[in-house]
Amino acid sequence: MAHENGSEQLPKEIEERVRILVARSAWKGERIVSIARLVFCAAVFARTLVVVGGQRDDYASVRIVATAAAVLPAMALSVWFFKQRGRTIAPWLWVSVALDAVFCVFALSTNALWGAKDYAGILTIPDVDALLLITVAAGFRHSAWLSLFGGGLNALSFCGLLALDRALIAERITYSPASVVMFGILLAGFVTIAVATAHRSRTLATQSAWESLQLERAHGRLSMILDRSHDSRSLLSAASLRSGLLLRALRRDDSTLDREDPAAIQQARQLHDDLKALEHSVRGVREQSFTELLALREPAVVDVEEAIERALPKLRERFTGLRIEHKCARSRSLRAIVAGGQTGIERIVHNAVANSAEGDGERGASYVVIVTSERERVVMMVIEDDGPGFDEAHLASEPTSVPSKTDGSGIGLAVIRDLVAASDARITLENNAGGGARVIIAWQRS
Repeated sequence: MAHENGSEQLPKEIEERVRILVARSAWKGERIVSIARLVFCAAVFARTLVVVGGQRDDYASVRIVATAAAVLPAMALSVWFFKQRGRTIAPWLWVSVALDAVFCVFALSTNALWGAKDYAGILTIPDVDALLLITVAAGFRHSAWLSLFGGGLNALSFCGLLALDRALIAERITYSPASVVMFGILLAGFVTIAVATAHRSRTLATQSAWESLQLERAHGRLSMILDRSHDSRSLLSAASLRSGLLLRALRRDDSTLDREDPAAIQQARQLHDDLKALEHSVRGVREQSFTELLALREPAVVDVEEAIERALPKLRERFTGLRIEHKCARSRSLRAIVAGGQTGIERIVHNAVANSAEGDGERGASYVVIVTSERERVVMMVIEDDGPGFDEAHLASEPTSVPSKTDGSGIGLAVIRDLVAASDARITLENNAGGGARVIIAWQRS
């Protein structure tokens, strides 16, 4: 497949998505490096003040001024990089990598230029490991070329530091050629790690771009299917209505068909039942598809009370004989993490109220109350009604997917269950002691 092989040409749409993903990740990596650079610069300057400030030689003030001249611009650029907030800084990443190398070689070179008399060479102090650290940091920009660029600069810096030692303190050098070779091997290994990390991050970004594109296309196709299913459901409803009228006509005493063909009533009844079952099935597929679309969305922070209030006008318009109230136990808003966002809350409330209104198919509720509250950083929503309640046998066997009607399949409540599960929340179904059903949902508070 194209996204598994970096050498193959990627489609422009995928390439653009990869560029955006890598740029965002590189920006986050650059923020981390900027913070580390700020801390490192401050530590170097503080160390210089402490160490050099106590020395009484001609180079003390020069070393402090030189260190400040290198540290302050590096800190200023680090702050600038940190404040970019995701803007296009790709060209500046090269500057950032070069800045790390320049500042690091300056900080290390001061040991040979103005170091203590017991200084015995660059490989005799732990400071030299900074070259390895900034080599790995170059990989945080998620670019193999930047990693190689940073590794090359650090290799040149190391060679320059060795040459500086030879030129200034040749008689005091204590490290051996084997130590130089070993550090060179370590530096090459860290460059390899940085390049491999950058390459792997781009591979993962490519795979993520492919998957997100496929998901968007599937979302679009499913939405189109749902639009068509709405038309199909309307036709089925009309056919079901006509079959009901036909069955009523056949049952009349003056029906000619009734006298000529007594089996017509049975056939009409069968047609009516089949159409009702088909309509119910299409409705179930549609409801479940909507649920899957909502569950695909990232869980979002939602004002639960506001979402409930948005859902109530349509419910009151649809169920005119049902009194619906919303009560909140807190004066301030309750915000929870919900799959599908505000639409998810509205779907849950709609299905719960619809189940209350329909009841067991023979008698529905006349009153529904929705109570929201907060308990131990958990947002609670309790929906109660005065209807016939849930079948006790179903509650005992499978409390999360119970039908509210004796001949129902539990689709409405299954939708609620799936959305609650996608939100990593909890749901409880139970009957009130005095009659009626109760649905309790607990979300994590944001």
